[in-house]
Amino acid sequence: MKNAVLKLHSVRGVSVWIVVMLLAVLAMLALCAAPSLRAARETNLSRACDIALAEAQRRIDEDATLSGYTLDADAARYAVVRDYKRWSELCPGGGDCWLIPKEGGGWTVVCALHTKDDRLKTRLNAENALRQLRTALDGVRGRGEEAPENVGVTINGAPLTVARVDQAPEIKRGTRATSGYTGTVAFYSAGADGDAAYFCYADPEHCVDWHGAGGWTMLDD
Repeated sequence: MKNAVLKLHSVRGVSVWIVVMLLAVLAMLALCAAPSLRAARETNLSRACDIALAEAQRRIDEDATLSGYTLDADAARYAVVRDYKRWSELCPGGGDCWLIPKEGGGWTVVCALHTKDDRLKTRLNAENALRQLRTALDGVRGRGEEAPENVGVTINGAPLTVARVDQAPEIKRGTRATSGYTGTVAFYSAGADGDAAYFCYADPEHCVDWHGAGGWTMLDD
């Protein structure tokens, strides 16, 4: 009887180890597959966004043609969302969509998350960050409070912290200065000349500095 119990424990021990090893192998496979799955998901979302924006553009152009004149921004936006969906839900991936004026009149619908134009992407995201920053600071001042050290904003559905600096942020400008950063960096100066938001696209290949008052420029290496 004692030997039978020992054998049972032995069998159970082996079974537990087999299960543990299988779980470990599955976990490793999942870790290896995760980047590919994320990339595939992003590709699918980008394609879905292109389709949604193409439909939105068709609606705008169709309404403009039927009305016989160029739509203003509100009318263009209404052409998209009428019996369709909310403007904020236009991009399936959560990107912030904008209306960009065309030369000669009309509008182009652009997603600030999926556009292939990195300069435009930076400018749109910076304008979005600046707009949210000013709204937050107006609320703080209205309550008679001091400007905060950090302000949280949302860019393309993701949170971004806009950090305050009290002097000209030269150390974060230029390709060499930003090579240590990953992703995007946003910050603002609360100087005597008013609040100015900076948005730095920290990819060395597309290093862009955008100033809330003076527009945006590509920086030299």
